[in-house]
Amino acid sequence: MPHTRKLQSRKDLDDMLSRYNAVYLKPTMESMARGIIKAFRKGDGYQVHLP
Repeated sequence: MPHTRKLQSRKDLDDMLSRYNAVYLKPTMESMARGIIKAFRKGDGYQVHLP
């Protein structure tokens, strides 16, 4: 099982991206995997991909 945690702030995203090259953000369980976003650092900001 991959490391998971609830995203509650931008700091949470910064912390995860300091540990991993990319993270997957997903909405609540009710979404049935719709709306998943891949995020990674790009320069001083972030880049996201919508699969």
